[in-house]
Amino acid sequence: MDFTTAVWQFLRVTAVVALLAFAALAATPRGRIPLALRGLMRIMKKDRGIQPPQDGDKENKAPLWKRLLAFVLAVAAAVLAMLP
Repeated sequence: MDFTTAVWQFLRVTAVVALLAFAALAATPRGRIPLALRGLMRIMKKDRGIQPPQDGDKENKAPLWKRLLAFVLAVAAAVLAMLP
């Protein structure tokens, strides 16, 4: 593997991770943490003996345009990840 191939792969992986991070941020409603981190926070609170709040507030959703943007970013990340 030559240097340019290694640099291309590094930049591609970095771009895929960045696109997925921006997609997660776009799909998360304001004032909440992303879904993957919510589970981690719930486990940490349980370990400390604090009762985690129940997710009864299902109406708190991101706007449609943000959810569509997150979908487009995730698709772009998948396409970029599959490039040779």
